[in-house]
Amino acid sequence: MNQTTKKQSSQSTVFRLFSQLKGQRVRLTVVALSIVIYIGLSIYNPMYSALVIDRLWQSVQAAWRQGTAFSISWDNMGRELTQLTVQYFFTWIFYYLQSYLMANVAENLNLELRNQIASKLNRLPLRFFDQNKAGGILSRVTSDLDRIADALQTGLLKLLVAIGTIIGSLAVMFYYSPALTGIFLAFMLVSIVITRAVAKKNLHCAAERQETIGELTGIVEEYYNGRNVIKAYNHEAESLEQVTAAVEKTGSPTKKQTF
Repeated sequence: MNQTTKKQSSQSTVFRLFSQLKGQRVRLTVVALSIVIYIGLSIYNPMYSALVIDRLWQSVQAAWRQGTAFSISWDNMGRELTQLTVQYFFTWIFYYLQSYLMANVAENLNLELRNQIASKLNRLPLRFFDQNKAGGILSRVTSDLDRIADALQTGLLKLLVAIGTIIGSLAVMFYYSPALTGIFLAFMLVSIVITRAVAKKNLHCAAERQETIGELTGIVEEYYNGRNVIKAYNHEAESLEQVTAAVEKTGSPTKKQTF
């Protein structure tokens, strides 16, 4: 399979996966709104915190010059500190909301896919199970689906938040200093090139590791079910060597992976 075919296959898989989320549009809409509000508050909170700290320092200096004790009242820093506390509270609320709803979406999708796979397996002919190891099928039903859920709960959510934070932060940086923003973008470009090279290697290792996990699951499942036959024909040492070799093969991509 060439690179173009792999890319088209990956895009088709992504479209098919997200088409399963049509029944959860309300949750996804709430998640999107929560992400937008969370990003806005995350960018605005540090800016407002700087203003509050400046105002607090000015109040302390004014009290020191007047020779009076510094105190906080509603008119003297109380309003600002209360507003800052409320802003950080809502930041946490929207972060919790998006994380909770995204986990709900991921688990519902996982359940839907498992039901579809179970229905598909019940319709498959026996020759399919003769031609494919039960461990490999089990790996796709369990390990692969768990990875999809993890990707939606953590990977996709963090990606959207990171993209929104970068866009918002760049807008604020351009507002304050276009020159410093240009220097930052130059260094960021260099880091993106390095990160892309490292990520490409890690992605290849992750795909290789996932394939070897399926092979290991298939071997273990096959040998576990046939343990009586293996013991009867005195093939325990040989089966142990094959399992050990499969474990070493599974660990090899992890050793090569760059963190």
